[in-house]
Amino acid sequence: MKTCFCYHRYSTDRQQDGYSLDVQRNVTVKLAKKYNLNIIDIYEDKGISGATIDKRPSMLQLLDDLKEMKPDYILCVDQDRIARGNDFWYIKSLMAKTNTSFITEKEGIIDFSDITKDALSDMMGVFAKLERSMITRRIKRAIEERASRGKMIGNLTNILGYDWKNKNIEINQNEAKIIKEIYSMYLEGNGYKVISQTLNRKNIKGKRGGRVTTELVKYILTNPVYIGYVRHGTNLYKGIHKLIISKNNFYKVQQQLAVFKKYNITKPAKYLLTGFLKCANCGANLGGSRKKLNNGKHKPIYSCIGYRQGTCNKSVYVNANLVEDAVTEKVLDFICKNEKAIKERILTLADNLSGQAINIEPEKKKIKIKVDKLLDEYLDNFIDKKTYRDKTMELNKELKLLDKKINNAIGYDFNILAGTDLKNLFYDLDVDKKRKILSIFLDKVIISRTSRAKEDIKNRSEFYWNEMVIHS
Repeated sequence: MKTCFCYHRYSTDRQQDGYSLDVQRNVTVKLAKKYNLNIIDIYEDKGISGATIDKRPSMLQLLDDLKEMKPDYILCVDQDRIARGNDFWYIKSLMAKTNTSFITEKEGIIDFSDITKDALSDMMGVFAKLERSMITRRIKRAIEERASRGKMIGNLTNILGYDWKNKNIEINQNEAKIIKEIYSMYLEGNGYKVISQTLNRKNIKGKRGGRVTTELVKYILTNPVYIGYVRHGTNLYKGIHKLIISKNNFYKVQQQLAVFKKYNITKPAKYLLTGFLKCANCGANLGGSRKKLNNGKHKPIYSCIGYRQGTCNKSVYVNANLVEDAVTEKVLDFICKNEKAIKERILTLADNLSGQAINIEPEKKKIKIKVDKLLDEYLDNFIDKKTYRDKTMELNKELKLLDKKINNAIGYDFNILAGTDLKNLFYDLDVDKKRKILSIFLDKVIISRTSRAKEDIKNRSEFYWNEMVIHS
């Protein structure tokens, strides 16, 4: 009596509805009875894409057993359940060495010794690979074509100011007023933070009902959708939807953003002590901002965010330059007094950060597997083209965020830092690298009063160090 292996696989829960393991088992059992075969073993991969065999443990086990047990046949529902593209021909080459053939519900016996059936099997493999490539290419072309015709692409239900209707976006008049207010406020000289705080005080919400963040304000001020354009990658296309903001106002905003980014040196790109300073009264952060003086000039300060938002009853603020100098001196003194322990801490941190970067890689692989599964679902007609496109775009965004996390984790070589004179090095670094060094040692600084002298800040504030506390 001839022998066989049975192989079953489904990619997703949706596929399980039509290609459930029970359904596949029934098919292969019937095939075994039909051809009078003895089933040696059954191999099943659950929720795994057919794009590659590397991540299919049962398939890998089957290939190992194939060499030892040398069954006469491998039974499956169809050839696509086994593999596609290069993986399929690799499996065929292994089967040829053991004189093993396929039996599928659709094609029957695929005997590799039969030239015609072998060629037909190869052709099916070629066409499966070609179909996958062509569908991917068609999807990309369709997205590009849609954008070029002025139709919106991507997640179309979360654009503040518009609603998704009749296969395009239409102006939501109530939300459009918010968009116009944001542009007006910026042209009047207000920054992202002031705009977001003003809107939140009015209890104005984002598209999903959340608070208006500075990131949302920036997105709105830089998005050409509001002047009637569709953005796809680096290309802009004239849209068929109506504009909310005049082109004149939009370009004025872009000019101001560009000038501010390039030439404004009075306000640093990032305040050194953001996240470190805390209000003793309410526990909120002291955020960096500029205070307007009577002479019309501005000075950088850190002030209680809780007080600004109306949740703290005490106005605590300090001169930014004074507090940054005071905290820097305090940290550098701490480094000098604890040099040996600090070197050890830096080396430990280097290992931890490297570990963070390594730990993110498996997350990236999981997302890539999800992308492959989506394509499987689309090829097998379990999801439509729009669903495939939208979900793929969401997954690609997740990949970009993970790449950003990796860059942050390995953004500074702490192993090199451990062999450096930190006190002399610190003043030559940019703000980002200074913040990284501060975060190694400093947990937080509690500011209890408005201080106008550096020594007063050093002596009357509470400095909390990582893994130890010093009250001064």
